[in-house]
Amino acid sequence: EATFTAEFGRTKAYQIPLKGKREGEKVVFGGEVDIGKEKGEGTFKWTGHADEKEFVGAYEGGGDKGTFKMPRQAQTKP
Repeated sequence: EATFTAEFGRTKAYQIPLKGKREGEKVVFGGEVDIGKEKGEGTFKWTGHADEKEFVGAYEGGGDKGTFKMPRQAQTKP
């Protein structure tokens, strides 16, 4: 399990619990949360995977959708 913090604009941040499972050499994850019944923003869903090289995901909800990709940085020795 992990928690993803999503920031929308300057004033909103949401904690989204993600469930993951190992599939071969990567961890596949997903989660969803209703971030605003009162504001009509609705349910957002996150899916993706992480492996030793990158963290890749997609989101959809509230009339919006997108992707994100973060490569793992090489570790430097102190």
